[in-house]
Amino acid sequence: MNKTNKILIGSVSALCIVGTLTLLKALFNDGGKMLTDWISAFSNALMAGAAVYAAMNAKDWLRERKDEDAYILAKDIIFNDLHEFSNVVFEIYRHNMSLDVYTQFTDYNLDVHCNLDECNRGLAISMKGNAAIIGIQRNLRKLSSLGWNLTQKSSKSLDQIRLAYIQLNTNHKEFWTEVKALKLKQKTSLDSPEYVKSKLSALDASYQEFSKCYKSFLSLHKNFDHYFDKSCIKI
Repeated sequence: MNKTNKILIGSVSALCIVGTLTLLKALFNDGGKMLTDWISAFSNALMAGAAVYAAMNAKDWLRERKDEDAYILAKDIIFNDLHEFSNVVFEIYRHNMSLDVYTQFTDYNLDVHCNLDECNRGLAISMKGNAAIIGIQRNLRKLSSLGWNLTQKSSKSLDQIRLAYIQLNTNHKEFWTEVKALKLKQKTSLDSPEYVKSKLSALDASYQEFSKCYKSFLSLHKNFDHYFDKSCIKI
């Protein structure tokens, strides 16, 4: 039993004792003339005490409910949102590296192993990655409204993931936009094997940087809730 509950129970008990003594005095001293008034006053006091007690318990319940909602959302961000985001980034990497493997055998001639559908898939993956990171940021704002925020160390690490992704996605989008232009017979620099090789090498380096930042974030804590600073919410 917490301190607040003890105080409330003590107050109600005291009111009961005082009320009983007062009623006895009224009954024996003035013949019960004011009995109705005393009963009414005593009932009001009990109702007021009960209302205070209910209000205190309601505040505790709201705190517990918000804490529970925050716990579930935080768990979802770490185990689901970030995992799905990393899967999309790996899809970007796989799309680029499969092209790299195939074109090595033809001196990086993109006309042989690439078509418009391949280009459109590459650009579509880029949009999926953007949507995933926007979803994570939206859920983090929602979590903050519930009183849970990333710790300073966790926030810095997550920001490194975001920046690494932006660099990877920028390189990826630029490359596949150029490839699409090539397939549409527009003038690009992709006619040069060395240029294609350098672009694919830059994409690989960007993914490796993202992977390093992502692994660093996952290694910060063993328990997911340790990534967050759980402040006290005023109800």
